[in-house]
Amino acid sequence: MKHRHLITAVLSAGLLCPAATGFAQEADEEAAGAGADDAASAGADAGGADDADDAERRDYGERRQGGERDLQYRWKTAGRHYVVPLAFFSIHGYLEGVFGGSSPDWTAADQTQLGAPGQLLVPNTNLNAFQYDAAIFISTDTSAHTRSLIELHLVSDPGGQGAAGPGGLTFAITEASVSWDLYKSYVTLGGGIFWAPFGIVNIDWLGGQSLFKLVPRASAAFPAHFNERGVRINGAKELANGFGLNYVVSLGNGLSSFDIAGQASYDLDDNKTLISRVGVYPGLGPDLELGASFAAGDLRDGGNMDLDPSDPRRYPGAFRAFGGDLTWILDDFKLRSYYINSTEDLGTTAGVNAPAINRQGFMAEASYHFWVNLPVGNIRTVVPKARLDWISVDALTADGSGANNMQTAVYSFGAEVRSAGTVGAVLSLEYHIQDEIKGFANTLDNNRFVASLLAKF
Repeated sequence: MKHRHLITAVLSAGLLCPAATGFAQEADEEAAGAGADDAASAGADAGGADDADDAERRDYGERRQGGERDLQYRWKTAGRHYVVPLAFFSIHGYLEGVFGGSSPDWTAADQTQLGAPGQLLVPNTNLNAFQYDAAIFISTDTSAHTRSLIELHLVSDPGGQGAAGPGGLTFAITEASVSWDLYKSYVTLGGGIFWAPFGIVNIDWLGGQSLFKLVPRASAAFPAHFNERGVRINGAKELANGFGLNYVVSLGNGLSSFDIAGQASYDLDDNKTLISRVGVYPGLGPDLELGASFAAGDLRDGGNMDLDPSDPRRYPGAFRAFGGDLTWILDDFKLRSYYINSTEDLGTTAGVNAPAINRQGFMAEASYHFWVNLPVGNIRTVVPKARLDWISVDALTADGSGANNMQTAVYSFGAEVRSAGTVGAVLSLEYHIQDEIKGFANTLDNNRFVASLLAKF
């Protein structure tokens, strides 16, 4: 009986940790848009604007020996806004309902579309349909310099036949990692399963913080939904007033193809994949970051003769990728962008010497927060948003001996309505225009309207 009461007390303490710390980004937006009276109120509810600003500069790996000036330039994990950095135990997450309007050619063959699992956040059908997404983040600070994180997603399998439950429900653990500060904020050792630290691509796979529900096609220039299994080292340092630097390097099992089918719970060969990123803050403090990434690894030692000659997985392969990214915040305006260029070198199978496959992707998205104070509706901000998304892919010919370049651009625009408070609801309305630029025999009718209602906890 005593043990049961003790466990209940510990769980209650974790669940009652200040949500504003876990949702640092939203807390900053509250403080930025509120007047003096609102700021005082925010201080009572969320620890004040200064506390929220400090929280934004921390992540589950940021309670370290280094000073706050170093930590504000830290490398950022994909799900950092749902993790309380100073709690022994915390649970946060989000729930989301998504509606996709009819799109006649949504499921038509398209080699510039994302690799499997495809568009997880919208219904994978050409009909009007609803879908859901949910995630839970469980974090612990086991000591002043060690911590752990588990990130669990409950999503609809794109095929509609998930193995975990009715309605195509599928469970996915995208991160289960431990971190240990070895030397101040400069060296942190991590390990387990974690989002591949290439660029800022993986933020878009989390529906609770992505700006649009369609994952950018540009991300397909890098292996889709890449959750690495291995070791990771990262750190950060302030260089001067307004200038800073961070880095992250991982070494892991890698994968055998550019889609989720290429990932296994163990390595398929002795060749590991190296991923690295360096982030530079060129004088505007944490509001402007420029990043450069590199990745390389062997995909397959041998090919699969059962596949068609036009399938890259038929051949031995290795890949290398590089990219650049930018994140800029200017008051209520935010710009986020990245470019990826990758090459998949293919070997010879059954006398066919397949050419190398080049993939390029570019994405830029912008949003602006308009602060409102309506007497009804509990609406705090209205956020118009827009995105340009472009992908170029070399697709193998039917006999595998050549390749044709295919390109698609997606133009997205919409708006969000957000409730007051650091946790609450977000209503998003958006429209996506998909333009087949090159390599298609026919133009596809695959534009789509998407609406979503998100709740954070």
